[in-house]
Amino acid sequence: MARPSTGPRLTRRRLLIGAAGSALIVACGGDDSGSGRAGDSVDENLRFLVPFFATGENEPAILRTGIEQRMPWGIADGEGIPMPAEELPGTMELVLRPEQGAPLTLPATLHGAGVPTAYYSLRHTFEAPGTYSVSATLEGQELQRLVRVVPPEEVTLVQPGERAIPVATPTTADARGVDPICTREPACPFHEITLADALANGKPTVFLVSTPLFCQTAACGPVLDLLIDAAPQGSGMNVVHAEVYADAVATGNVMRSQLTEAVSAYQLTFEPSLLAIDAAGLVVDRLDFLYDASELQMTLQKLTG
Repeated sequence: MARPSTGPRLTRRRLLIGAAGSALIVACGGDDSGSGRAGDSVDENLRFLVPFFATGENEPAILRTGIEQRMPWGIADGEGIPMPAEELPGTMELVLRPEQGAPLTLPATLHGAGVPTAYYSLRHTFEAPGTYSVSATLEGQELQRLVRVVPPEEVTLVQPGERAIPVATPTTADARGVDPICTREPACPFHEITLADALANGKPTVFLVSTPLFCQTAACGPVLDLLIDAAPQGSGMNVVHAEVYADAVATGNVMRSQLTEAVSAYQLTFEPSLLAIDAAGLVVDRLDFLYDASELQMTLQKLTG
């Protein structure tokens, strides 16, 4: 399936460190804008619905019609700090309101095992493009945000049911110009086979793009650690990790760094991104921006049965 270009490398790099990742920067305490600054009056009872993904309001939309889409949502307090799991209900009803038509109420389950931020995972198949209102009620307050949903041809992300793209990702035997091939300390064990070879060997594959050292959120390192802990031993499953930047250590500045082939091939404007791929090379699930141990386990089970 041919995929339209999203523009030059610089555009994608700016998106990786800019608007597409801004939701998680707020979630992980990296944004001091808005309420909570010195001299501001903060309402301790105020709550906000926070999207931990790109909503399409200020960056390219990633939500499309026709196939199930995953949306991680969080709750922040009056200072914009994400609320911990122990202060949140285990499930929450989120209401989707299209521009036209009846609202739909969907349950979302609280997650947060092994990651620094608690979130609600919502999955839904949108039938029509447009701007949707997403709302929740917590402690008597109605919390609301907007998301933009577009037709399939406007989203370049590989979707479940589509074929994964073979990429000759760096390995310990051949770094292919990427230095380092893993910014985790110590390096993860998922650089022994290229993604292209993994997709050709008849085994299911888990492919993660993340950069623990240069991540613009606090998620990249923890989700890679979760994958290390969860990857089945002796299951015959391939696990491949790829970095986002090819030379960020050398340049000392991600704005001047080259993106890796994996990021370009998969048209990623955010990090991290995990794809679960079956033995035939078809994507069966994807976990973007943030996932916890339980969501990862559920995704792996789609490959192991």
